Amino acid sequence: MTLEITKSIFDAALFISKNNKIVTENKKFSDYYYSSVDYVGGIELYKNLGREVFTEYNNEKNLEEKKKILRKIISKFFIKNKPNSLLYLPYGPIHFLERLSLNFNQIFEDADLLIAIESENEVSKDVMKWWDDLSQFSRSIMQDKKLESGRSGEEKTFNYEKKKLKNLKLNLKPKWEGFWDNKLGYDVQSWDKKSNKIYIEAKSSKQSNGEFFFSMNAWKCAVAEKDNYFVQVWIQDNSSPREMNYKELEGHVLKYEKISGKGDRWDTITIIPKGLN
Repeated sequence: MTLEITKSIFDAALFISKNNKIVTENKKFSDYYYSSVDYVGGIELYKNLGREVFTEYNNEKNLEEKKKILRKIISKFFIKNKPNSLLYLPYGPIHFLERLSLNFNQIFEDADLLIAIESENEVSKDVMKWWDDLSQFSRSIMQDKKLESGRSGEEKTFNYEKKKLKNLKLNLKPKWEGFWDNKLGYDVQSWDKKSNKIYIEAKSSKQSNGEFFFSMNAWKCAVAEKDNYFVQVWIQDNSSPREMNYKELEGHVLKYEKISGKGDRWDTITIIPKGLN
């Protein structure tokens, strides 16, 4: 079960915080309360975030203050659990929220996190700061994840190319040039079977559809190198990469530029290789 906060789960966690014998003595929920609330999810959320935050919410009588506490609970949930949906927050809350369930979105609405922003409104200022703080946290874990998964993908590509060149019986070696310069737009310089230089951007994806982020800097390199440019996507624990050539990349980029209306004014886009979505 993927842990989330819904109205049903939240209400169950609030009740459990008042009757924590359900947890400590493993009592049946029905011994205390008959309801349609999600008891199983409530137990998980209660254990995940601890009793204190739910007790604080229960003890507060002022509605606006309760909303502030709910915002704190939501923030604590994302900071502690770091779900993949957080990686989309730097692109704007709308991209983040669309990756959550409708029921989870309802909790954001209950916390006034979806209100129309007005610069002179104190609640709006609190809400803006909440989003900015979580977005900043999201950027920090994004950098950590990119570095961790990026290095893994780069190493796999480097070793893959070494083996390929050996099998081709070419007395050539790949170069892990992106290690020294992140602005090159590629990670590994290798060779094709005709001993022509090729430039490879390595990507590591934990998604079964191979979804990955592609930067404008990498795209500029692809445009410059054309048929000598490739992206190797290492999907989960696969032993070989899904390789994308310039033409395939161009199709994704041009489609995005047309649909988004941004033209070439973008920094990073999401690509899902064809045949995997």
